[in-house]
Amino acid sequence: MISYLTGPMLGNVKMGVVAERLGTKTAIVSGGILSIIAVLLLAVLLPKFVRYVGRDSVKRKEFEEREWDERNRARTAVQT
Repeated sequence: MISYLTGPMLGNVKMGVVAERLGTKTAIVSGGILSIIAVLLLAVLLPKFVRYVGRDSVKRKEFEEREWDERNRARTAVQT
């Protein structure tokens, strides 16, 4: 919760300070460059995240939901 509450505020401070000292255009360009650097750095530090494909998780979730539905149908059939 702290990360998504403070992140925008820290970004605003950074942009305000840079814009005040170096100009609005420099603040915008430097923000974009820092974003690209951050993404590249995280890609290097977290290679499993880069290779992650969520299809397996979706298939597992669908399987679990089907299983849950079948159990509930079986319970309902026994109760009636």
